Amino acid sequence: MADQLRTASPRASSVRRRNRKRRRLPPPHARQVSVEAAHRRPLVDRRGSVVPQSGPRLRRTRRRHLTRNVPHDRQSRTSARHGAGHTSDTCAIWRMDNVTLHDSRRFRDRPVDAYRANVAGNGQRSSWGSLGGEPNCTSRTAVPKKRGRMMRSRTQVVHVGPSVEGLGGIESVIRAYVTQQWSALDMHAVASWRGTEGDGGKQPVRTFLEAMSQLRKIIQTNTDTVIHIHVSHLGSFIREGALAFFFRRKNRVVLTVHGSAFVSTSNSLPWRLIYRAVLSRASAVCVLNEGAYKRVVQLAPQQTVKLATNPPPTPPAMVPTPVEKTERIVIFAGSVGRRKGVDTLLDAWAEVTKQVPDAQLHLYGPLERDFHVSGKNVVSKGRVTELHVCEALGKSRVAVLPSRAEAMPIFVIEALQAGRPTIVSAVGAMPEQIGKGGVVVQPEDSSTLAASIIHYLCDPGAAAADGQLARRMYDEKYSRTRLESELLETYGLVQR
Repeated sequence: MADQLRTASPRASSVRRRNRKRRRLPPPHARQVSVEAAHRRPLVDRRGSVVPQSGPRLRRTRRRHLTRNVPHDRQSRTSARHGAGHTSDTCAIWRMDNVTLHDSRRFRDRPVDAYRANVAGNGQRSSWGSLGGEPNCTSRTAVPKKRGRMMRSRTQVVHVGPSVEGLGGIESVIRAYVTQQWSALDMHAVASWRGTEGDGGKQPVRTFLEAMSQLRKIIQTNTDTVIHIHVSHLGSFIREGALAFFFRRKNRVVLTVHGSAFVSTSNSLPWRLIYRAVLSRASAVCVLNEGAYKRVVQLAPQQTVKLATNPPPTPPAMVPTPVEKTERIVIFAGSVGRRKGVDTLLDAWAEVTKQVPDAQLHLYGPLERDFHVSGKNVVSKGRVTELHVCEALGKSRVAVLPSRAEAMPIFVIEALQAGRPTIVSAVGAMPEQIGKGGVVVQPEDSSTLAASIIHYLCDPGAAAADGQLARRMYDEKYSRTRLESELLETYGLVQR
């Protein structure tokens, strides 16, 4: 009678239910588990009990107690209880049809074929051959098996920065990333800022919170997502840098510095401290020129820094006109003001029109405040899209960008894509961008700038020859295959 009462007590019943839950076999629908859910690794605590897939107990045990911490006698007892051919609760494997499982973290140095699952598909536990006494475990990723070889899984990348609906430089870079077709990358964009003319300018906090919410939803569906954050300088490091602080704990975060004033503003002590904190928080940092590379190394010596290349925009459908058959049109694209060197260009243009009266200067871009445009045959087109700029380059003879500060402008890539000789100033990455496909002048040197423009306008043969070199530079440096290999290398350098 006492044994019956002891057996029927509520405490004894709860203990039995808990033990049955720990020893529970996989449910009948185990082999219907989606591939996306295969990264969920069964964990065990120090006593060898399987940890549930959610809840505070999983969070406490996620990175501390793996199967290798389970005592050997515990594994032996559980293996004997379930019989030969089955693993214990401490290292259960869920079997799925036509799926090859591999571990990308614990066994990255071991042959993947040795850890392939037996895909009989009977919905029960299965054992893998263990190498060197390593305990069996499930994988972080699962990819379809095709003809006995591992297929390369696609990496999901989320680009965070200004909205792709804008017309700025960083907006153009993000738009180029997400609109092109990559063979091994899935690109998406999340807007953390919409500029002063959009809703984000009036309600920046709302836009920032929406971006954080979108990122959290994306990460919940795919924990291996790479977050690629694009920053410029000053306030951008506070706004987008906060996202790096928030998501770096569980995800891979790559930071790309685009700001033309990043180096100069880092001389200020408050901004230097902010830059150092954000750069140190990222998993890897990409820069666009040597000056920014040296400054990032100074600010964050332990950080992984890499020189990157901006992707080219989508080319227009029209075929550019041969350079020697074009009219004497000079193209400028960017913010029309002092930073882009438009005042120097207008000073040089006065000399150009004296020797080439029919020359035309077309300015594409928004006009800066308190800046006025004047001169003979000077036309201001205002703010336009990338497609309009590319089409205008296809009808022009020379492209010019005499900026005082730059990182890696998209306009130079567009000019190389159209096969046009380009005249740039010796700042940022522009000299390396054009190579031998143009002329490099010093900032604020209007006389040399005027002489270079006159040379190309009066000598179509020289313009055509340098245009061919520019197009060759574009094909070599900005091909999609090369850019994707660089991106995969950058994302592969990231450590979780």
